[in-house]
Amino acid sequence: MKKEIATKSSISKKIEKGLEQSQLADNVKNIFTTLLSATVVGGPFANLINSYIPSRRFLRLENFVNDLAVKIQEVKDDINVNYIETEEFSFLFEQSIKSVSENYQKEKLEAYKAILINSLLPNEYNEEQKEFYLNLVGSLTVIHLKILNFAQDTFAYLRKNEIEPKSITGSLENSLKQIFSDYDFNTIIMAINDLYQYGLVNIDTSNIRTMTVNRGMDIVGDKRTTESGDKFVDFITT
Repeated sequence: MKKEIATKSSISKKIEKGLEQSQLADNVKNIFTTLLSATVVGGPFANLINSYIPSRRFLRLENFVNDLAVKIQEVKDDINVNYIETEEFSFLFEQSIKSVSENYQKEKLEAYKAILINSLLPNEYNEEQKEFYLNLVGSLTVIHLKILNFAQDTFAYLRKNEIEPKSITGSLENSLKQIFSDYDFNTIIMAINDLYQYGLVNIDTSNIRTMTVNRGMDIVGDKRTTESGDKFVDFITT
């Protein structure tokens, strides 16, 4: 009897919490609708809060799980099945799913998928190292991840982004501006400094404005990731 009462109490609390969250969403939507009703942005904001955000999250999670299942099927013969049922993998899976629901960028979603796949495959890392990589992906931005991929395999990055290596000339500063033309150069410098501080790349930005690319990609084309950087990139890549 006590167990039944406790169960009903737990269910009631969940229902109440759900109602509170629903009311909160309605209140937020009403605020935007009321304050912005006289403008063209009122309706879109209401739609965003009411349906777009939750539906996009569910769709993102659904796509992620589907992609993960396909990849697992490809490597199923090498997977440590027993590891799936451990607390350690449950933690990684739960944290990855949570992160997927909070991030829309393709680069990050691919990284979280790779972490789960590579955790199931034979690897040299203990659980603390895997958790560190998982949290590091969360700390870095997409710009960081792009620069890191560029630093590890420059020519592969250029091919992927359809950039002709012979077109990259002049100072290293100008070269990076050409390669990462979508971003402000100071942002690129800050991101490189972050990666340098993490010990993931060996690019020293203090002389980046004076270094020249004498023969096309001779300087930029050198491998610029550290051993730690290589291990990190490999673990977040499938």
